[in-house]
Amino acid sequence: MRLALAFMLAASLLGSGCGHNSGVPGLDSGIEGVATAGPTCPVAVAGQYCPPKPISALVAVQDGSGREVTRFITGGDGRFRVPLAPGSYILVQPPSPPMPRLMQPVPVTVTAGRYTSIQLDFDTGIR
Repeated sequence: MRLALAFMLAASLLGSGCGHNSGVPGLDSGIEGVATAGPTCPVAVAGQYCPPKPISALVAVQDGSGREVTRFITGGDGRFRVPLAPGSYILVQPPSPPMPRLMQPVPVTVTAGRYTSIQLDFDTGIR
């Protein structure tokens, strides 16, 4: 019985870090989308397309006063879905070592009854 409970707790914790956040149960609004990083090619070549790649990243959600409301980690495929109450938020990359990627702050407005789709772009620093 204890082993089963420990397994369920571990599965729950692992699941919450894979692009999903269940911090606000019962909400029918929030944000969803994908995080990508680019550029991904070490040298730009004319005519060669080098698309951004999906990434797993830590993202903080702040309210209008800059207070952190929650954090989430995008899935390995870059996708995320985070329940949030209606309102205005700013998504930021919290300081955490190492910081190989940079994300500009992303303002987002959450409307009641829907999930707002957004794209998070991280800069790899490759030039």
